[in-house]
Amino acid sequence: MKGYGHHVTGAITGITIALTASRYFDVPAIAAAAAVVGGWVGGTLPDKLEGPASCRLIPHRTITHWLPLWLAILVACWLPPISTLPEILRLLMYGLVGGAITHILTDWPNPQGIPIKTPFQRHSLNLWRSGDNEFFIIAVQAVAAWFVVGGLG
Repeated sequence: MKGYGHHVTGAITGITIALTASRYFDVPAIAAAAAVVGGWVGGTLPDKLEGPASCRLIPHRTITHWLPLWLAILVACWLPPISTLPEILRLLMYGLVGGAITHILTDWPNPQGIPIKTPFQRHSLNLWRSGDNEFFIIAVQAVAAWFVVGGLG
């Protein structure tokens, strides 16, 4: 997936988190908005953490795309001290991490793949090249998000 697709899928993840949190936890609108912004930014975070493409500080699709790391960060969000932060910061964190996980999962189908076992050993689903099928991926995620949020009410 390319930058545009990562922004959109990250935003969809943030919207899903915001609507779900609003439904179950009655969060203020500003906190829900933080989840949306977090998802949008998180959607490109794994690539941004590597540094500029012209002089990457971290090799592409290594530690920043390592799924177990982001899942561990997600678990850490439920533990103190993060779980004791104000609601707006927690939802921003959930959005960032959710957007980053979405980024990684949407990179998995292309031949370059993502690291699963170790940060330097990639696995690919080999379904399409990066940048192909972005509209399809976005549409599938939007429909899935609609079912998740719509299924709540």
